[in-house]
Amino acid sequence: QTWPPTTQKEFSQTDKPPFLPPHLLNIILNKDTAAHYEPALLPEPNHVMLKHLYALSIRVRFN
Repeated sequence: QTWPPTTQKEFSQTDKPPFLPPHLLNIILNKDTAAHYEPALLPEPNHVMLKHLYALSIRVRFN
């Protein structure tokens, strides 16, 4: 299957993917925690990440 010529012009292979917004660059998993925290607990996620995960759970239903 081939793409229509207009689509090929819009998305060339040399285009780079978009950068992530800075608030999504914070990694929650495998992040170093302070010594006084229990190692099994994750740090508290920021509100942007929580809203993103909540919106994703509404939009995509995992069965």
